[in-house]
Amino acid sequence: MLRIAVVEDEEEQLRQIAAQVCRVVEAHGLQAQIEAFSGAQPLLDGYAAGKRMDLILLDIQMPGMDGMAAASALRALDDEVLIVFVTSMAQYALQGYKVNAFDFLVKPLTQEAAEACLHRALRRLRRRAPASLRVRCGAEMRIVPVKQILFAEYRDHRTLLRTREEEIPCAGTISSIEEQLLPHGFFRCHSAFVVNLAMVERLEGADLFVGGYPVPLSKHRRKQFLSALAAYWGERG
Repeated sequence: MLRIAVVEDEEEQLRQIAAQVCRVVEAHGLQAQIEAFSGAQPLLDGYAAGKRMDLILLDIQMPGMDGMAAASALRALDDEVLIVFVTSMAQYALQGYKVNAFDFLVKPLTQEAAEACLHRALRRLRRRAPASLRVRCGAEMRIVPVKQILFAEYRDHRTLLRTREEEIPCAGTISSIEEQLLPHGFFRCHSAFVVNLAMVERLEGADLFVGGYPVPLSKHRRKQFLSALAAYWGERG
């Protein structure tokens, strides 16, 4: 699951940005924990306690600690988090290189600019994710290349990874496996199945065919699945 923070001292702006983030995340068929902060200090306190984020949308002009100072403090703790600055003063963009900012959004925000930035950030996060899954199979630890996984399935009280060559039983719940696979272009199409979008061959009625195997598609997840599949292939078009 992606962890995204929105830091903004103006309540209405905070609500709007969080809503935009939620829409784009859903369009990608991803799951995210989106946290809203009215100032930078609570976010930094979370980092001090061990919490990490994947993406932070950070207002620059805030009372107390401003966004630039907060970003410098964050970089001392986390080299990889994507930082998107939000500001009404474009000249701040020149300072972004000091903290390796991913992007800038200039107020007043437009829906098009905000969503384009978020789409780029989510694509970056997907590419950054490791390409192998470490799973425990009994007493053995297996490293399974993600591109070989057709789908994960929960069956007979066990979680199974299906590749073209074999079925691999592994420790962990289907939800924990889903969390690891989602950044790699997978989608939870059914309560018991997580499929590799790159391996989906066709949709027939209520079934997907993934690497030749039929996989049920929940009617409650159909619309979101089709949106996620379109977004996945759109990124590769």
